[in-house]
Amino acid sequence: MPEFITAFVLGLVGAGHCIAMCGGLAIASGISSRFSHALLYSLGRVTSYAIIGFVVGTAGFWLTASFKPFLLLLKIFSALLLIFLAFYIAKWNFAITKIEKISTKLWSKLAPTAHSLIKEQSYLARFAAGAVWGWLPCGLVYSVLTWAAASASPFKSAALMFCFGLGTWPALLLSASISQQMHHFLNQKPVRNTLAISLILFAIYMLATAVLQLNIS
Repeated sequence: MPEFITAFVLGLVGAGHCIAMCGGLAIASGISSRFSHALLYSLGRVTSYAIIGFVVGTAGFWLTASFKPFLLLLKIFSALLLIFLAFYIAKWNFAITKIEKISTKLWSKLAPTAHSLIKEQSYLARFAAGAVWGWLPCGLVYSVLTWAAASASPFKSAALMFCFGLGTWPALLLSASISQQMHHFLNQKPVRNTLAISLILFAIYMLATAVLQLNIS
């Protein structure tokens, strides 16, 4: 249970990034005009996160079964990514954004479909638009996804990504009416630094635990 809460908190911590990456798209496309549309859009996006989590969790399970040290190495890697994510949140370093280039080609193929769906007014189209936007290249999502993959469990990884997605909901749903105010608050240096330091401490705990397990094994 604590891991799911942590995943939810990570979504809240990344609220500013979510507004920058997805909130503007939703507002510009008119999704924010109706709360039900914004809700369906977010539900579709979170559903995609859960599906991706299930896929990487399955991969982690099979790889761990074949090579047990892989799990510990994955935990160390995910902790390092979270530290870089904290640097991004605090605006100390933007290296994490380079990870977003990994799926650029995939997104270039999905983007036309996303833009087409997002212009439609039906509830199904709004959900489908969110599901497609869930594949938008995002360093924040990739960082948390790597951590979820370290669970080496398809369903747990999916649940962690779903909880993370739920954590991003307040930012995107509230962005329908007060996105500018919220973005301004989250962009203040003391707030950014506090969130970043909290994330770094969490990552260090993960890193220390993984290294300890590596030494024991």
